[in-house]
Parts: sequence; structure tokens; C-alpha cells
Amino acid sequence: MTLLQQQPRRRPIRATVLSRKTLASAMWAVIDSWRQKANLSAQKPFAALIWKPPPHRDFTFKGDLPSPQTKWYASCDAVPLNGDTMGWSCMPSSGVIAASIINGVLSTIDRRRMDPETISARVGIANDGLFGRSPFLPLSAFTTMLEMAATQTNDHALGMKWGKLFNIHDLGATSQLYLTARTVGEGLTKLCEYFPTFQGGTHCALNVSGDTARLTYSIFDRTVSHRVQDANFSEAVLCSVLRATLGKDWEPLCLEFEHSPGANLASYQAHFHCPLRFGARYNAILFPLSELSRPILSYDRMLHHRLESELSDCLSSQELELDLSNSVKAWINASLCCSKSIDIQDAASDFGMSVRSFQRKLADAGLNYADLRNAVRTEIAKAMLAFTDRTIPEIAFDLGYSETSAFSRSFKSFTGSTPAKFRDGAVRARTSSGQGSSFMAPTSAASH
Repeated sequence: MTLLQQQPRRRPIRATVLSRKTLASAMWAVIDSWRQKANLSAQKPFAALIWKPPPHRDFTFKGDLPSPQTKWYASCDAVPLNGDTMGWSCMPSSGVIAASIINGVLSTIDRRRMDPETISARVGIANDGLFGRSPFLPLSAFTTMLEMAATQTNDHALGMKWGKLFNIHDLGATSQLYLTARTVGEGLTKLCEYFPTFQGGTHCALNVSGDTARLTYSIFDRTVSHRVQDANFSEAVLCSVLRATLGKDWEPLCLEFEHSPGANLASYQAHFHCPLRFGARYNAILFPLSELSRPILSYDRMLHHRLESELSDCLSSQELELDLSNSVKAWINASLCCSKSIDIQDAASDFGMSVRSFQRKLADAGLNYADLRNAVRTEIAKAMLAFTDRTIPEIAFDLGYSETSAFSRSFKSFTGSTPAKFRDGAVRARTSSGQGSSFMAPTSAASH
């Protein structure tokens, strides 16, 4: 465990830890203690511990269940809650997700109920103007896409439905690594270990307590503010992963969610035929410990080792976080999609910094917040004009402009063309090339 800041006085913390029976409860006791101290004085040093999958396996299954003497390991990183008031200037990076997952979801959209072109253009992934051409895109773009789709269709169960329709092979080589493992326990352990190869800024872990196994999932990227539909989607996908080896009729003992069901409890009960628990610390799937030793029929030792070698190389070499520019642009984009304020004060707060520290961090990287905000608005406007039928006043409203005339002036100052002329040119270019509108996220290569 590494802390980014001086620890609070040791005596009360040590007493708290020694009073706990397990490592997990001890760590959470430390966190809660520091939270209480931080609430008393914002100037006191504080760090939040974010659990991540360890670089090594928690345990190795070889057909047998772990014994009581099995050693357990955990790794955790410290992330400052407020870099300015805590005494340091550290901006948290934003997570990414494989574009293949976003495209897999977009391909399941029922056009009778929603417009995939509008959704992809609105979240900035209809072309490569905003985030470039990459096999990875901002995690916030994906979570925002799910929330927007649910709102557009007034279907609060949409994340669950899309999760059930999602093809687990769109997870890339990681899904194949799971399917070629010797046992379910070994496969899940590898899935957690290599989860960052297709999604960053996220905690995924396999834990055992008594005779119950728990597969947990949680986004720790603090710039991702809307997570309900993502949690619903991810729990459904992970259940599909387990059914791929435990049988299509398999059901968990219980599902836990971080959020509240609100008025939609009946929808959850209709989709998940098992006990449900809300307001949990993590999203989690609980199932019998004995199922971890179940053999996987598609076990392939040679292919499994080759896939693990490739994923290990991928994990050590690929960039699993957005750079500073794209992190801020992703935040601005997600905030616009959710009709939230995009003032610099709000951005600094969500990145855990004061405005002054936030501006200084951007300046050190040769960036300016106003320029990034204008770039996001312009690129989204270009995508919506080119790929959707939304009117210019509607686009202006979507981008937070109080008047259409203000949007038109701004757009022309950055593109040299009015919105109407730009749309006409984009339509002619698409017609002459024989291409229809494309809603798939651009990628430079197939993701792992």
C-alpha cells in the first residue's frame, strides 16, 4: 500500500486496525477513520484507498477449493480527494474502455426505439475529431451513452437488457482467456487480473467469504458521475460470462448494487431472478464457493497460455488512462450530455482540485480550459450536424448555448462556416461517396 500523503497520527489508527478480524475490515476501518478526520478539518491530510486487482493472482485454483491456510493478497493505491486542500496538486486520470465494447453495444440498438447515430454523435464517438482514432475511448463516454439511451427511451431497465444481449466475445482476448481456463475459479481470477486490458478506472475482484464467492465490480474513476446503467449492464454481462461455463439456466445466490432501485424495483426483479441487495459497497455477484472448482469444458491449455502471454504484454505496454487533455474533454462532454454545468469551478471540483491548482496543472501541459471547452462543443456540433437530423436550435440547446445565434457565431469562428452550410457540405460529401451515416466508434486497431 502506498500513500501519497503523510499518514494521520498512528496510535488511534493502529488500535482500530488491531481490533478487526480481517484485512478488508481493517482497511475500511482506516478509511472511515480518515474520513471522519477529514470532515473535522479540510486541512488535515487524507487519502482514499482505491482497491485494484493485484498484479498477481489472489489464489490459484487447480481443481481443488482453497484451504483455510490459503494466503490472500491485496493491492491498493491512494487517490487524493482534494489535491489543493490536502496539500498536494495531483490530478486523477480518467479511465478508458475498449471501442469494441462500445461498438458491440451500439450494434444491439433497436432502431425502432432510439437513434444510434444521435447517441454516438452526442457522446463524441461518431468520428475521430474529439478523441482521435484509438482502440480505447473514455469510460465516461460509455457510461454517458448508457444513461442517455435509458433517458431517451424512458426505460430504466435498458442497461440490464443490453447486458443480456451483449456478446461476451466483444470483451476480446480476455473472454477467451476465461473460456479456455481449467476451472471457473481460475478463469475468473484471470478475468479480474486482465480486466484493465479492456476497461480502466475500474475495480474487479474475486473474493471468498465462508462458503460464498463474490465477484465484485466498481468504477473508481471519480470523473464518472453517472454509473447506474453501467452497473446494471456490467452485472448482466458478468452473469452471462458465468453462464457461458456454468450453464444457461445458472442463477446467482444474490446480486448487490451500489445504487438504489428507486421506483424500478419491479424491473430489476423481472430481469434478475435472484435475491437483490441495494446500497452495497460494491456491485457484486454472489454464488456458491463450490462452483469455483467446476471444470470448464472448453479448457485449452496451449491457447490459454498463449492468450495470457499476449495479455500480459498488453497490460504492461498499453496506455490504460486518458492523457490530461482527453480527460478534461471527456469530462466536459459527459457534463454536456447530462445537462450539467461546464464552468471551470465544476471541472476543478470533480477533478479534486481548486480552480487555481486546476488552471496551473493545465498550463503546465500547455492547455487552456476555455480552448478545451470550445473544442468539445465544436467537434460535437460537427458530428451532430453531419450524422443526425437534429435541428440547429436543438443542437445549440444540447451544447449549453442560451441562444441559437450565439451557437452559430461560435461555430463559424472555429470552423469558418455556418452550421447550415457545414451540414449541407457534410451531406453532399457523404452522398457523393456513397456512404450512409456511421454510428460506430472509430478504431485504429482491434482491441485485445
